[in-house]
Amino acid sequence: MEKPQSKRAAAAAAGAMWRELANVLQDVREAESRILAAISLLQATAAAIPPAAPRPDAPLPEAIDAWEASGAARGLTPRYLRQGRRHLAEAAEMMGWRTTSDVTARGIEEWLASRARNGATYNRLRGYWSAFLRWARATKRVNENVAEDVPKARELGGGHVTRAFSPAEAAAIIEYARRDGLNNPNPRRKARDRWLVYLTAWFTGLRRSELRSVKVRSLNLLSVPPRIQLEARSAKARRAETVPLHPELLEPLRNLAAGKGPDDLLFPHVRDEVVAEDIEAAGVPRMVDGRTSGMHSFRKGMATELARAGVVEGVAQALLRHSDPRLTRNVYTDSRLLPLADAVAGMQRLLTSEPGCEAGG
Repeated sequence: MEKPQSKRAAAAAAGAMWRELANVLQDVREAESRILAAISLLQATAAAIPPAAPRPDAPLPEAIDAWEASGAARGLTPRYLRQGRRHLAEAAEMMGWRTTSDVTARGIEEWLASRARNGATYNRLRGYWSAFLRWARATKRVNENVAEDVPKARELGGGHVTRAFSPAEAAAIIEYARRDGLNNPNPRRKARDRWLVYLTAWFTGLRRSELRSVKVRSLNLLSVPPRIQLEARSAKARRAETVPLHPELLEPLRNLAAGKGPDDLLFPHVRDEVVAEDIEAAGVPRMVDGRTSGMHSFRKGMATELARAGVVEGVAQALLRHSDPRLTRNVYTDSRLLPLADAVAGMQRLLTSEPGCEAGG
């Protein structure tokens, strides 16, 4: 028969074991609680971390196709989608873009500068890229809409965003066109005498349409002063205009008219793409501060040069044949090319002595 003392010892040992087991279980429960808290924290942290950006390398032709299909499903007009697709594909081909990641804001600007002749066209073409890239971003094909970094055209003077050429820029374009004309193997595409069209535009301010309408009989080099008589049907204001000629034009125009009949057109036609090629080849930027360079830049350059020379506003208005002097002053005169610093430096001094030279007290 087991002794009572032995039974008590066994019971004490069993109690100690159960207490130890209870402590272990408590530690397990506390560890489990800590593990669950850690898991919750990791889950919350992971939710706060933005997902990795998708690789923006979708093939551009496929993306344009998908954009067109998506637009049709959303009810966009077939004409808008057809034109948008054509312009997007044209830009991609011209700029050498193969994937959506190739498209850049600077590239869009360069393409717009080569295609847009006025503010309305510029903004419409920009809108195609903005719409496409907005859709591409929403569908994870690009990380950002770079078209948002391309400024909209400032629609001045009825939508024109053409800038003024400086004298150095105009001279560079004219000289390049003159040299290129001497060696041009394709005069039907690039007229050999187009440099004289540019020079006449600079010194007369004649618009492109007006230059194209001038006939040999309109040229009077023997009058005082020598002039071009612009017919009413050819002038923008629909009234006859007398345009005085700069001395530098006289001999070249005399040579150009030689051998032509009185009703023959005096100047060759110069296409937009040829003007753009001449500008680029002469090293003149096609886009400056959101303004494009083009044929109209010669006319605006003349207006700015008249302002630089201090010509009275009314005289400049008459030479440019504007109905409102505000158009001459606010739209055609490019203040960035005016000698503003020289004008300020020429103001009368007010102090009788140099600052800081006063006698000390």
